[in-house]
Amino acid sequence: MPHPIRPRARLRASLGALALVALGLLIAHVPAAQAGAPVLRDTYRDPVHKFSLRMFDGYKPVPLKPDERLVACRFRDPKEKGEARGTFPVTVEVLRLAKDGKDKPVTTGGGPDGMPEIPAEVLERMGLGEPKDLFDAAFRGLMIAEAAEKEIQAGKDKPKAIRSKDKVAGQMWTFEVASIWGSDPTDRIYLFLATFERDGVEYGISCRCGAVMRKHYAPRFEDIAESFRFFDTRAKDVESLDALDGVNISARRRLQIEQSMVRDWDVVVSPKKNYIVIYNTKKGTNHTLAKVIAERIELIREQIYEVQFP
Repeated sequence: MPHPIRPRARLRASLGALALVALGLLIAHVPAAQAGAPVLRDTYRDPVHKFSLRMFDGYKPVPLKPDERLVACRFRDPKEKGEARGTFPVTVEVLRLAKDGKDKPVTTGGGPDGMPEIPAEVLERMGLGEPKDLFDAAFRGLMIAEAAEKEIQAGKDKPKAIRSKDKVAGQMWTFEVASIWGSDPTDRIYLFLATFERDGVEYGISCRCGAVMRKHYAPRFEDIAESFRFFDTRAKDVESLDALDGVNISARRRLQIEQSMVRDWDVVVSPKKNYIVIYNTKKGTNHTLAKVIAERIELIREQIYEVQFP
């Protein structure tokens, strides 16, 4: 004959079952993004500088602004939802600094394609001047607390060793710092930087994510850095954009636009060739929108701008 279950024991059993059910519900509702970092399935080969490195599955480079001289390429979480990756979106950048004097200082433009250049001393006062090195370039402009900035600068002289795919010795830094937004424990950022130098050119692999995702992404960030190769023979060349033929821009500006183009992006030139629209092709769905924008901005110029400001 089975032993009767006492009320107290029955209550404990019921609470245990409820706890298991609750735990099951919690597990079932954890966002898929929290399960871990994506796998490193893709290899990116840069058509401009010919370097290569492994990249998260599905991550694609995004176009750069012409004045982002030190950024060679940038990858973003394709979901573009910061909360899905722990408060802050996952970002991977490759920085490049040539130390042979060929790369010009950062300015806001100049010559026939832009406004007059802003003097370097003015940019420096604005916090926009030439970074001292890739360490400075990687960690400037972040929305972090003043104490975090001091912590980063204090750790500059304490790097760890790392090696690239082609056996170049490098340096690596990691920081977990508070954002400027508040004291919420989730408002913390995990920062990673690895730098390698060869033949007068320094590259930096700069990565960041929400600190709550550190355990998943930190090993993958280091894997990306260790996969970096200075020169990859399989890298393709920059493609010329026939759509830019006849547009009144300098050869240098045209090359900047062509070099900034990445897979799944294209250009549309306005009817009178006064504007260039760069857009995400998104399986062809954005072409009509880009064309409409190019046509309408020409009409705005013709009917408003040129009338009001002849």
